[in-house]
Amino acid sequence: MAFQCSTVVCETVDLRDDFLELFGGDRAHAEAGYKTLRAKLKLFFRHRLATDPEGLTDEVIFRVIRRLAEGATAPNLAAFCFGVASNVLREAHRRREPVELESVRESGPPPSPHQLTAQETAILLQECLSALSPADRSVLTEYYTGDRAALADKLGVTPNALRLMVFRAKQRIDEMLETRQLGEPIIGTSPPRPEQ
Repeated sequence: MAFQCSTVVCETVDLRDDFLELFGGDRAHAEAGYKTLRAKLKLFFRHRLATDPEGLTDEVIFRVIRRLAEGATAPNLAAFCFGVASNVLREAHRRREPVELESVRESGPPPSPHQLTAQETAILLQECLSALSPADRSVLTEYYTGDRAALADKLGVTPNALRLMVFRAKQRIDEMLETRQLGEPIIGTSPPRPEQ
């Protein structure tokens, strides 16, 4: 399989061999390193909600090749590429069309099929809490109404482990609420806990 840097980059800049040498090793190793770096760059842009991760990745590769041709040094190629990627992302955000605040205000929140009243919300939350295991219910109520450090000591866990327990219990409630929104009744038992 032939190496393809990017059609735009490799056709306009004839430095692909110099670029591949930065990955070290033989040609196959260099191509694998390039593909991995390219995939990580695309993921970098996707996680930051860029509108065109593929195009921005091409731009990063192009700029890196150009900078290396101008004499820049990159002892750590990945770090150098991600530094360039940060600048490219910042420029892309500046180029975006601004959104009129008034249009956002006028559009309002997305329509909901059924807005719950405060009383309905309280009833639904009570149903979810009663569907939890007694241990989860106790941890949640004590976590939000009492001393968290004392609760962690009482359970014999670290504060971080306690936060994780609360997070997982809240996830189970979210799953129950999601199930309820789909029109299915909440079952009286909580989903099984994953083994740790």
